[in-house]
Amino acid sequence: QIINQLQSLETESRLSAIVRWAIFWTASRHDQAWYMQHESYRNLCALGLTDEHIFSLEQKETCPEELWPVLLFATKLTVSPQSIDDRDLEQLLEKKTAAETAEIIFTVGMAAFLDRFTEASGLGWSTAASDTSR
Repeated sequence: QIINQLQSLETESRLSAIVRWAIFWTASRHDQAWYMQHESYRNLCALGLTDEHIFSLEQKETCPEELWPVLLFATKLTVSPQSIDDRDLEQLLEKKTAAETAEIIFTVGMAAFLDRFTEASGLGWSTAASDTSR
């Protein structure tokens, strides 16, 4: 079931690949999930982002304006999910549709799952997907 859900992010998403991978990047940075940081970084680079663009996602002053509300919400949901309230959702819904908002929440949840799964598996930043020696 998890594999189908992950595949649906690629095949049925209303969010762009950059938004999805920026959410994964943000969550993995806060979770200190090294393997998912690497995967997110690699995918954002493949989508044409430079190091400067990727690391600019972490600050309001440098993050693209359309991405900031999404990443701010993703950060709060990752770091302090119990503190999410109606106002957080209202603020996101001012910028995104209800369907996009639901998908953002789903994507953050999948990011949290993968962060924990890859960390528990002992995967790190430099671990190749086919490396079974760890």
